[in-house]
Amino acid sequence: SSEIRKLKKRGAIISEDRDTTILGKIDVGPLVETNFTAVRTNDSLRNLVESIKHSSRNTFPVVDKSGKLTGIILLDDIREEMFDQSLYDKIHARELMHKRITKVYNNEDIFSVMKKFESSGQWNLPVVDKEEYYLGFIAKSRVLTKYRDELILNR
Repeated sequence: SSEIRKLKKRGAIISEDRDTTILGKIDVGPLVETNFTAVRTNDSLRNLVESIKHSSRNTFPVVDKSGKLTGIILLDDIREEMFDQSLYDKIHARELMHKRITKVYNNEDIFSVMKKFESSGQWNLPVVDKEEYYLGFIAKSRVLTKYRDELILNR
């Protein structure tokens, strides 16, 4: 990935093989952040605004009643709607969410995860299990930090 190429240019990475070995040891599981507020597909904008008030995040996973990920709502995308109280009971999460999203599976290897960060251009990707149940988000910065820490540990 281009992040790794940049590190190589700076001489931070000694060899491709060692690099691959270190990256291969990184497990997705412990890097998953779970402090995102999930909202339900059929939550009204009114409920959504309540959830937003109590969250420090700008990203809201949308799940169905069984907990499977159906989409993502980004705060920046719904600012206008949030200020229009006439819409509070008229529109729902399902109409405000992005349905086509790049997902990471909790058993996926880190190489594949980094490829998804590259191709999606996202800094945070939702993590699901093989049944598509929402688990949390993984941040590109956390993966890169973990990678750097592993490099230092494995000198």
